[in-house]
Parts: sequence; structure tokens; C-alpha cells
Amino acid sequence: MNLSKSHFNFVRNAIAISIFALFISACNKSKPVPITKSESQPASQTQNQPVSQSPQSQPAPQTKKEPVDQSKKESLPLISKMDELKKLIDTSGNTLLVFDLYADWCMPCRLLSPTLTTLASANTKNARFFRINVDKSRDIAAEFGVNGIPYVVFVKNKEAIYAITGLNPSERYEKVIASCGTSQTAAACKGKLQESYY
Repeated sequence: MNLSKSHFNFVRNAIAISIFALFISACNKSKPVPITKSESQPASQTQNQPVSQSPQSQPAPQTKKEPVDQSKKESLPLISKMDELKKLIDTSGNTLLVFDLYADWCMPCRLLSPTLTTLASANTKNARFFRINVDKSRDIAAEFGVNGIPYVVFVKNKEAIYAITGLNPSERYEKVIASCGTSQTAAACKGKLQESYY
């Protein structure tokens, strides 16, 4: 009994360390270091140069990094209030609305963001894209019935017609936009989605 308990603790700790290591490696993005002219020269040429002429001997100027505000960096408009959302939905007409419900701490949300930005720029005639931070707009998240994030909701004619939870391939989002972006009604959109998935 004692041996199996220690074995269990060892395996549990190994798994925890592995997950932590994966998280750290995903967070640390290494940048390639450019090769300067002096580094690419043969050793015989660099030995005869005085130290003061070496570009590496001079200290690099220090730059202060300002914290990046997520809301300024985003290219999709941010919805933060329920009345703003309702007004948008009420005035959308036949336009397909795509809402990306996310959180700043959510890594899959961060990975999905460039995909949705690309889809938004490619589908300006068929759909309008927006982002909603679920931590700052809990009432909107509750209204959509969010159980997990990222959560992408498609709204047509004031009706939520489809939702995708989690990080999915771009083709899945494209299929919904292709089916519903040109449809005149929510019912026609739902019909096209059923045909394409069955």
C-alpha cells in the first residue's frame, strides 16, 4: 500500500511538472538573434580590430517597455455593455454578426484571435465581427449561455443561430460564414448549416 501511494505521488508530480514546463515554453517566445557584420567575419580578420570599434563592446541603449493594453491592440471592435450589444443586434438587419467571447488569461482565446481577425478582413461584405471579454461583461456571457471559452456565437436576424466552443480549425468558422453570410433569414441559414453538416 505504501509503495503504490508513493508511486502515485511520483506520477502526479511528474505530470504537474510536465504541464508546467509546457506552459512556460509556450509563454516564452524566443526571438532569433541577428548576426552582425563582425560576427560573420573570419576569426583572423576580427583579431586585428581594436576593441573600441567592435559593435558588441558598446552598450545597447536602454528602452523602457510600456505595458500593452489589450483593448488597443485588438483589431476587432470590443463590446462591453449589454445595451450596446442589444442595439447592435437590433440594428443589424440581415447582416451576420460574429461574437468572440474570450478572456485575457485564456491561451486558446489568444490563439484564435488572429484567425478571427483574418476572417473578419476577408468577409467584410458577409459578416461583422466583435469581441466580448467575459470577465468584464459577465452579464453578456450569461445571456449567451457561455460554458467554456473561446466561445464564438453567430447571430442572424436577432437570433443566435450557431455557436462554437473551444479552439477549432479556421475552416469550421468559414463554413458557418459561407452558409449564413449570404442567407436572408435565420431559418435559411440553419437549413444550410444542417445540409453542410449532414
